[in-house]
Amino acid sequence: MGRNSGDQSLLVALDEASLLESAISTAELQDFGGDDWLVPFRVFLSSLNDEGNLHTTGKLLARSELVRTLINRLYLIDTWQRDPAIESRSVSAPTLVTGTGRSGTSLLLELLNCDPHMRAPLTWEMQYPESVHDQARGPLALQDAHRDATFWNVVTPEYQSMHENGGDHPNECIFMTKPTFVSDHWMGTFPTPSYGGWLARADRKESFRFHKKFLQYLQGSDERVNWLLKAPSHLSQLIAFFAVYPDAHVIVTHRDPLRVLGSITDLMATLQWQKTDDVDYQRIVTTVATGTALVFELVDRWRNDGTLPASQVHDVRYCDLVADPISAVRTVYRDLDRELTPGALTAMKRYVAQRNATRSSQPSHDYSFAETGLDYDETRHRFSRYMQQFDLPLEVIQ
Repeated sequence: MGRNSGDQSLLVALDEASLLESAISTAELQDFGGDDWLVPFRVFLSSLNDEGNLHTTGKLLARSELVRTLINRLYLIDTWQRDPAIESRSVSAPTLVTGTGRSGTSLLLELLNCDPHMRAPLTWEMQYPESVHDQARGPLALQDAHRDATFWNVVTPEYQSMHENGGDHPNECIFMTKPTFVSDHWMGTFPTPSYGGWLARADRKESFRFHKKFLQYLQGSDERVNWLLKAPSHLSQLIAFFAVYPDAHVIVTHRDPLRVLGSITDLMATLQWQKTDDVDYQRIVTTVATGTALVFELVDRWRNDGTLPASQVHDVRYCDLVADPISAVRTVYRDLDRELTPGALTAMKRYVAQRNATRSSQPSHDYSFAETGLDYDETRHRFSRYMQQFDLPLEVIQ
C-alpha cells in the first residue's frame, strides 16, 4: 500500500468514540438501551483493529456498516421505548430454514417465500428499519439497500456468482442481530479471529430476544404474519432459538459436506478480500471444517437426547430439493402440517421456471474441494456418519 493510501486510511476512524458520535449525530438520538451490548461491540472493535489489517476500502466499508448498525440500534431502542405495546405482539410459530451454507437454504427460503401466507424479512427492512412503516421513505430506503447490496459486486465482481443480492431480496435474519454485536454476521464478513472465539462461547438468547422484537416491529399490527427465517449459522444455536421461539419449526438442509466446504471457504475468503489484502485462507478452511463437524455432532446429540423438540425439526436433502423443488416443498408442507394452497403452488412453479431461465445465463461459482488443501480421505471419514445418517450422495469423488 502506497504512502498516500496509507495516509488516507488513517483518516478513517474505527474507534468507539468516533463511531458512537457519528451515529448519535446522524440519528439525533443517544440512548443505546443499556450497556450490555457494549461488551461484544468492544470485543469486535478490538479484534477488527488489532487483527483485521484492513485496507482503505475495507476501513471505509467497516465504518459505514458499523455506523449504520449503531443508527439502527438507536432507532429501534427509541421506537420500543416510545411504544412498549410492540413487545406484546404475537410472533406465532415462525419457520427457520437452516443447515450448512451452500446446502440449498437460499433456494428453499425463496420457494417458501412465494407463499402469500408466509413472509421473510427483506434486506432493505433489516438495513433501514426506520423507513419500514414510512410510505414516503420506504422506496428510498429500498434504493439505498439495493445500492449497498450490489456494491459488493463492484468491489469483487466474482461475488455475484456466489450469492444473489438485492435490496428487495429475502435475506438471512442474522442482519436483525447485528445491532446486538452478538452476531455471526460480523465474524463471517470481517477477519476477526479473536472475536470469533469470543462469539463461540457467547450466550445467544439475548440476541434472539432482540431478533424477536425486531420481527414484532416489522410486522406492525398484523399478527397473522407467518414469519419465514433463514440463517445457516443458527444451526449451532438451536437451543437458544427455541428458548425464544418455543413453537417454531426448523427445516435443516443437508448436502455432501465436502462439496459445501469448498464453496463456503471460497465465499468467506472473498468477503474478507473485500476488506483486507491479508486473508488467511487456511485459517478459514480449518475453522469451517472443524466447526462444521462439531455442529453436526452437537445437533445430532440434541435431537437424540430430546433437547430439541423432535416434532418441530425437519430435514430436506439438497439433492431432492434441486432435482424436484416442487416435490420437496410438498414434503416440507406435509411435515409442517400446513396447507399448500393452489395460489402458493402456482407462484412456486413460476419462481422455479424463472430461476432456471436466469441461472442459465449467469456465471457459475467455480470452486472445488481440492482448493481447501484438506486431505480427502481424512475429511471424508470425518463426515461419514453424517453422510450415512441422511443417505447423502457423494458430490466430491477423489
